[in-house]
Parts: sequence; C-alpha cells; structure tokens
Amino acid sequence: MKFLYTFLSVAFMSLQTFSQVAELEEFKRAITLSVFYETGRIDTIVKSETKGVELRKHAYDAFMKFVMHQQSHNLDNLKSLANHSGSTYWFDVYSYTFYSTNYYFDLYRNNPDIQNPVHQIIFSGLYDYETSNFISLYIQEFTIREKGYAVYYCSSLEYGMYYIKDVAENVIVFESNLVTSGTPIYKIDVLDKQHLLVIEDMDTEGQRAVVLNTNSKMWKTIDAFKGKGFTKNSSDYTSKVFFDKRTYLRLASLETLSNMYGMGWQAKNRIALDKNSLTISYKQGLSGGGNNDTPIQAKWSKYLFVIDDYFFGEHIDYSSRPVPD
Repeated sequence: MKFLYTFLSVAFMSLQTFSQVAELEEFKRAITLSVFYETGRIDTIVKSETKGVELRKHAYDAFMKFVMHQQSHNLDNLKSLANHSGSTYWFDVYSYTFYSTNYYFDLYRNNPDIQNPVHQIIFSGLYDYETSNFISLYIQEFTIREKGYAVYYCSSLEYGMYYIKDVAENVIVFESNLVTSGTPIYKIDVLDKQHLLVIEDMDTEGQRAVVLNTNSKMWKTIDAFKGKGFTKNSSDYTSKVFFDKRTYLRLASLETLSNMYGMGWQAKNRIALDKNSLTISYKQGLSGGGNNDTPIQAKWSKYLFVIDDYFFGEHIDYSSRPVPD
C-alpha cells in the first residue's frame, strides 16, 4: 500500500509538471494567433470585431490557466523538461528565452534591499509591435510575512493586468491594472499586520505607490494618501488638485525626460520606504539629473501618508526637447 501511494504521488507530480509545459505551449499558441490576427499576418480569418475579442479572450484564458498551475512560478521545472542552447529553450512546438535574476536591469541594480527573484519568459519570434520588444511573461517572487507569493504579468495584448498569487494556497489574492513593458512591481513592504505598501513601475511614465489591506482573501486597495494629486486618468502632470484621500501616490515622468536622462537617472529618483520609521519618500529631480538633498517624505500614521504627487518636469526644463517617435 505504501508503495502504491508513493507511485501515485510521483505519477501525479509528473503529470502536474508536464501540464505546466502544455499550458505554457498553449498560451504561446493562443497569444501568437491573437497578435498575428491583430497585425494582419493571418489572411485566412475574416476580420471582425468579435473575432478579435474572441482571440484575445482565448489568449487571456490560456494565460490564467498557466498562472494557476501550482508550479507556474518554478522556472527550474520548465528548464528541466526542455532542450536548450544557452538561454534558449524549446519543447515540441515553440521556443523561448528563459531569464532569471535578483534584479531587473537598472531598476534594481545596486539596491541590496531588493532580493526577490525575477523570471522572464521571452516568446522567441513574437513581438509587441507597440514597443518593438519581444512579448514576455514576467514572474516575480516575494516573501511577505514568511509566506511566498508570485506576481504574474504579460506585456502584450492590452492586458494591462498583473496578478499576485499565494503560492502555498494557489489562489489569486490581488489583481490590478498597470501598463508596463517590464516587471510590474518594484517593491513590496510591510506597513503593519494588515497593510502592505506596493510600489509599481510604469516604465517611462514613472512610478506609483498603493496601500493594500490584506485582511481578507482578496486584498483591497485603500485610499491611503492625502495631499495634492493628479486627477484620475490625466496625463497633464502640470496640474494638481487637493485630495483629502486618494488611492495612489504618483511619481510621474515623460518619455521625453527618460530619453534626456535615461532610466538610470530615473531609477535614482524613486519612491522609497524607510522600514524602521515607516516613512515614504521621493527625491525631486533637478536640472542636469541631480537630486535634491532633502527628500519629500511622509510618515505612515492612522492608515495615511500625507504627501503630494510629483512630476519631474516641475524642476527640469524639457520643453525644448521633442517627444521621441
């Protein structure tokens, strides 16, 4: 009986491992079909609004099926089952580039505070034509209050959604809209027993911070910021209004500013949290890419940070620079 139990357990684990490959392959098939359809590279399907929606939904469903695999965050499983040459891996149908690191380019470099693994699965030969990048699936691993979580994001198809999964329970605990071509989360910090501070990346548009209440199965955003802020969905960062409470702290940039000073400069002027004092802060960008000696900061008190949104253009003259194509 013990032998039979062991045999069945091993067989079940093997099936789970192989299903992880099947789900990744199905996601690439579905996303390839959707992208090729949207970019006019398939002439055997009659164009229609409903067909485009149908293909995008199928790609989304395939993505979520991969996400909900118990071991979807474990890149070693996929690597062990694939043929490979260097960082390129392939199965029966498709090939990928697998990449893992403890930082993501300049955003994490020289920051010993950030040690969460970042995995990138690049769908070889499949481009996001909006950004001229390969379409990628990003997986970030975090340990929060001694529990493991994985963050999933796919940089294509106007998904604009990332998902946080409790790895042990294999359930989604949070989802949020965010548009980026890279990893969605810069940092997650604990504020107290119920609240987390999540700092999100928005590529050339800067960053935003949000506070989550984790006291239920599905984590919820709370209005944890007070002060002057940008109006909702506005790209006019020269105008701010006072909010008694708002959901996000925005640190806003423009493609123009990032092009002038590079992402390395922008990485120096990021939202940060002092874990000891629970003080959130950012630095104002000065002309020439320097930093203000005195950061703008606010302490976590009564479930609130009193701090204004900030636009780098307030202290940098970028008006003479054209927006890059």
